[in-house]
Amino acid sequence: METGEQYKKNIDASLSWLSTTETALGSINEIIQRARELTIYGASDTLSTDARIAIADEVEQLRGNLMQIANSDIEGRYIFAGFKTAEVPFDIDGVYHGDGGKMQWETAPGVTLEVNINGKDFEDDGVNIFFEALKFLEENLRPGGDTGKLSNEALEKMDKAVTRVLSLRSIAGSRMNRMEMASSRNFEEKINMTGLRSSLYDIDMAELLINYQ
Repeated sequence: METGEQYKKNIDASLSWLSTTETALGSINEIIQRARELTIYGASDTLSTDARIAIADEVEQLRGNLMQIANSDIEGRYIFAGFKTAEVPFDIDGVYHGDGGKMQWETAPGVTLEVNINGKDFEDDGVNIFFEALKFLEENLRPGGDTGKLSNEALEKMDKAVTRVLSLRSIAGSRMNRMEMASSRNFEEKINMTGLRSSLYDIDMAELLINYQ
């Protein structure tokens, strides 16, 4: 029974971790989608320099929001840091200070499920595609930037970022489904074990009464 309780604790902790991860990825998706809208808007030939600067300022705010979300934690444990959960994983430039650790928690005898998504999953060839897309957009919106890159290269970076975050959300959602199934199995096994113990107790009591008589 104690082993089953430990599995339940593992499952509950995993579900909390995955739920926080899915929520964070949803927020990242909203940021990237907004940045994509600003990319299209900023590429307009009719915009003034001041208008583009205002858009760049909003993108800068989005970068700050992205950093906060990428540094989401559960009771001081950073969810995207790999095994380095005690260390803040991202700085404002998107440089990753975590590792590629994959946490696998045992949910039943011989059954382990991977729980976390780490900062390496945000990267392509060592570059954080989320931070890079926003940084590239902001730089080319500001004076001295190349506005001609907004309608092609910047938009391509945004689309790549959208594809990645949707893929990661799908992975997190799939893992949550598997963990919820594991939770149901754990509950059923607990009920079955309780029923078995009750039956054994009834048998023992019956034998005791027979022997007493």
